[in-house]
Amino acid sequence: MFDLRGVLTLLTALGAAGCGALTEEGDAAEVAQPVADRAACDAQAAQRRYVSEDRKECQVIFFVCARGESPFFDACGCGCSRP
Repeated sequence: MFDLRGVLTLLTALGAAGCGALTEEGDAAEVAQPVADRAACDAQAAQRRYVSEDRKECQVIFFVCARGESPFFDACGCGCSRP
């Protein structure tokens, strides 16, 4: 069997790394990214299901995408994307 706590810790770390870089203290540091262009975010909305549009929240949030979806983390927020 697998260690569920270890898997959740890894997934949380990977999710935080998508929006920031982990510091020695374990906190996700803000990575310099351009301000999201609202029109670009809206253009992708049909293929995306947003869990959050807050980049800071995306650093600590845990979510699971449905089968056939892929997680995304970018300047628009985070959530699940359909092909």
